[in-house]
Amino acid sequence: MAHYANAKPCGGALISDDAGRLLLVKRAHDPYDGCWDIPGGFCELHEHPRDAAVREAREETGLEVEGRDFVGMWLDDYGDTGQVTLNCYFRCRLLGGAERPEPGEVAELGWFAASDLPWERLAFPDHARLALEAWLAGGA
Repeated sequence: MAHYANAKPCGGALISDDAGRLLLVKRAHDPYDGCWDIPGGFCELHEHPRDAAVREAREETGLEVEGRDFVGMWLDDYGDTGQVTLNCYFRCRLLGGAERPEPGEVAELGWFAASDLPWERLAFPDHARLALEAWLAGGA
């Protein structure tokens, strides 16, 4: 049987509130422990990246969101693990829920105005910066 090294698909949720602020999560583990990240994670088997973004947003933040339009996708390395990720990002509309960082995954939740995004403290900066720029270009 042949084995192929393929990128792992991921879904990310660009969640903004009525004030146009973006929700980021502070990672509580490596890679990028203590850095700000876009809520999201690896897709389950047969799970669409938009659905993964919605599920991961709920798991990581306690919030219910609706996956909306596609922002873009970027390849990146998953830290120094040797894994490559295919990161698909979607704008998401906040539906409800209660903010609750996922223990062991997320240390803190933070809402950031476009002018206050933590550019110098981003997890996965090679692609997260591009995703945030695309989100900003589409109108926060």
